[in-house]
This record gives sequence, C-alpha cells and structure tokens, in this order.
Amino acid sequence: MDPRFQGIWKLALESMSEDAPSETDLSSRSVEELKWLKEVMEKIGKEQTSDVDLMLEALKDAKAGSDIADNLHAAAEFCEDIDFAEVAVKNGQAIGVALKFIPYKEVEIRAAAARLLAAISQNNEKVQENTAKCLSLLLKIASEEKEATALRFQLSAISTTARYNRKSIKKFFDLNGIKLLEQILSDFSDVKVLSRALFMATCLYTQSDIILEGESEKDAVDGMKKEDIKNLYISHSIFEKAATHLKSSDCNLSENATNLLKLK
Repeated sequence: MDPRFQGIWKLALESMSEDAPSETDLSSRSVEELKWLKEVMEKIGKEQTSDVDLMLEALKDAKAGSDIADNLHAAAEFCEDIDFAEVAVKNGQAIGVALKFIPYKEVEIRAAAARLLAAISQNNEKVQENTAKCLSLLLKIASEEKEATALRFQLSAISTTARYNRKSIKKFFDLNGIKLLEQILSDFSDVKVLSRALFMATCLYTQSDIILEGESEKDAVDGMKKEDIKNLYISHSIFEKAATHLKSSDCNLSENATNLLKLK
C-alpha cells in the first residue's frame, strides 16, 4: 500500500461494518442471508450459476494476491449486473476486497479495485450506504492520482457512491470534493477523465434533491441546495472550464460539457 494513504485507509475501514464472512463461502451465513442468497441465485438462473462461481473465485483469488488486477476486472465485469453485484457484496466480500487494493502502489491494481467498487455501487442504494463511508478515502486518492487510467475508474467509484443519494452528495461537497473537480478540469487532458468529471458534476447537481421511492418532498431537506452547488461551480470555474470542451472531437466529452452548461 502507498504509505500516504495508510491513515485514511484505516479510518475508512473502521467506519465500515461489512457483513461478509472471512471467506468467500456459505459457512458463516445466517439463515436469513442464505435464504436471500438462494432467491438471488434463482433469479439469476441456474444456467448462470457457473458465472457466479467464477465471480466469487475471482474475488477470492484477488484477495489472496493472485493475478490481482485481472481478477478484480473480471469480478467487476460480472458486477455490472446488479444481481451479481449483490451476491458479490453479500457472499464475496466485494467491498472489503476493493478497499484492500484501492490504495495500492501498482496503477493497474488501483484502477481495477476502483472499477470493482464502482460496479457494485451502481444503482444499489444499500451498497451505497456502506461505500459512502469511503468517500474521504476515494477523494484523497483521486486528488493525488497522476495516472489517467486509474483516475477515471476512481471518478466512477466516487460518482456511483455519491449520486442518487442526497446525503452522499452533500457529503461530497462537505469534504471539498469541488476542489477535486476543479483540479481535474485544470490539470488533466485525458478525454475519458475529463468526460467522467463533467458527467459527475452534472449528476451531483441534478440529483441533489432526488426523492427516493417511499419518500415525500418533505423528506428532501437533508441534501444540498441546487443554488449552492451552482454557486460553487461558478466560484471554482467549473462552468468556464467545461465550456472549453464544447467543441471537442470526442463526442462524449462535448456532450457532457453541453449537458453541464445547460445547468448554468
């Protein structure tokens, strides 16, 4: 592990209460968890059971230090499916495995670990409640990242962890996440990194007052006001920097710049 991140990494782990057992098997699951796992397996389908085994094996091998980057990428690929992601978290220690390798010195491993965390957090509110506790760590690592390959996956992890959740979005800004956006848009030229930063900025704004299923408008008072986010974007030149990419030859970058500027 990069020694720069040891302190904040330990704090992130202490704030987590991951419910996975010590090994990627069923031996220490509760009756309720085993019932849930059986239902998910049936939902996935018997023909895909071997894929579940492959995913859990990849997580186990990565944790053991075998072909770490390749196994993390393989697990992340499976976790693009939300049902697989739930199995990975419940029975494969996916959050703990990702956190173990996110601060690694090797860029390929850092990138793969961030990709896994992004995949399991995507559209999964229950997982986001846990991964949101890692925002400080993710922001710290991303702010010191020099390699575009790792940074774009770290941005994805931050984005999928924070968005679709008012409290997490507010926490992002409370942790001075705006500084990271400003830094990336000022210092990086990689189009994928820039595109993801602009996409994240748009999502954080548009979803800051999102009302989730089972909530009413009266519940949406624990987030950050759109006007306050807009003022931060103005004071940190986020809109101004986005405008420089409107005519980018990369269609994703130009589209994300356009979408962000519509909020101005």
